[in-house]
Amino acid sequence: MAAIVASISRARPSGMFRSSKVTLPTLALLACLAPGAAGAAERSRPAQVLLEQISCAVPPAPASVLYFFRDIGLISNKPTRVADSLNYFKLKKPLDLDGVQAVAVFGFDETGTFPFVRAPGTSPGQVIGFVAKTSKPKIIEWADNGHGGKAIQIEDQSDFGPGYIEAYCNKLPPRD
Repeated sequence: MAAIVASISRARPSGMFRSSKVTLPTLALLACLAPGAAGAAERSRPAQVLLEQISCAVPPAPASVLYFFRDIGLISNKPTRVADSLNYFKLKKPLDLDGVQAVAVFGFDETGTFPFVRAPGTSPGQVIGFVAKTSKPKIIEWADNGHGGKAIQIEDQSDFGPGYIEAYCNKLPPRD
């Protein structure tokens, strides 16, 4: 745990990730990374972290999640694409989220702890999500089977391309 705190609190290399601050959401994220906190033994730590954020059970902490994914080598320093201020990061290998294979993660953080690329217009707010190549009915079934239910927002028109679905958590009210 101390090594994780040290890696988050130290200065970042030049480029997109210059510095970070240890904030309350970061500390909450670190608590779920502690040994034994993963819940389901078969889940990887990255999957558990993303599943907890996607469930909307806690306020989204996209900067903390993306720094963690970057630090363990799952994503690169720069987004693969930016659409409506949402920064998309292709995963270097798919991430199994209890039967759904995430191929990318995306987010935006208004706290200033992560230097997201920003487009003109209204901020999307605190958002963390993933992209998967699956069907909308399968994602809805997955969400309703213990993964946040109606709190998860689902888009079947992904900015990642045709045939991709986005599932995410933000400050919007639950879906109908």
